[in-house]
Amino acid sequence: MIRVGQKWVLGMGVAWLGTLVVAYQMGGESRVAGTSERDPVRSQEAFLSKGGSGSASLSEFNETRRLGTENRFVSFAQTLGGDELARILPELTDKMSLLQVQSILKRLFEEVNPGPARRIARFELIGRWAQLDPEAALAHIADLSDPKMRHDLRLKGIEGWASQEPAAALEFALEAEVELVAKSKEAVKAGFAKTRDLDSAFKFITSLASDANPEPGWTVAQGVEALYQNDDQAVILWVERLPPGEVREQAVVGMVNQWARHDPESASQWVEEHADPATLDGN
Repeated sequence: MIRVGQKWVLGMGVAWLGTLVVAYQMGGESRVAGTSERDPVRSQEAFLSKGGSGSASLSEFNETRRLGTENRFVSFAQTLGGDELARILPELTDKMSLLQVQSILKRLFEEVNPGPARRIARFELIGRWAQLDPEAALAHIADLSDPKMRHDLRLKGIEGWASQEPAAALEFALEAEVELVAKSKEAVKAGFAKTRDLDSAFKFITSLASDANPEPGWTVAQGVEALYQNDDQAVILWVERLPPGEVREQAVVGMVNQWARHDPESASQWVEEHADPATLDGN
């Protein structure tokens, strides 16, 4: 429950401010968070040069700079520890083509020893595959013999799919066996929170208020809460431009619930200027 009009906040916490523009130094170059692409090789070089833990030295790491994307990925999976690998691989997979993903998956089992590093690398590749061709990725997962791996990779595939096509991913999640539906829905939310296609994301959120919503339990407010963690400023501007009505009222609730966790004073001020505090009572 949150009553922002009286500046009452329950469940205050710390939330990521996804689009605050903050200048910072990385690998000897000045960059702006939220506005510049990071070079995964340069960012990892900076991490290692500052004493990052793991088995790869800076000199060893520099050798990978002469390699192509596929060879870099495999080299990282062979030499980096779990934390380092989880830090750098998403930036590499984000730019991969479908053919690269499938090729590297094959190489993982030929060139990387079993263990946590190979598992992390495999999950990143499956997430990217599901972004590019969800049907093929999920069919590949369904054919796996290991039940635990099949279950976990299926959720990763749904998450990747939802970052591109949340409505389709949600429909798929709801068709799962009863015991898998709840986790599948959470995977959709996790993927949706990472989407870069904000226009499609806002259309999807709006659809949650209609009779066409495939999952009435997932409301506009919940969709806004998930997207707020991705790009708070874009969400605020979108909500301000919504016409009066059910969608706007629910969107305000979801946005303010998240906003008040890290900045209740600004959230309260926004409500006083842009919304009726009474609409938040009981939410």
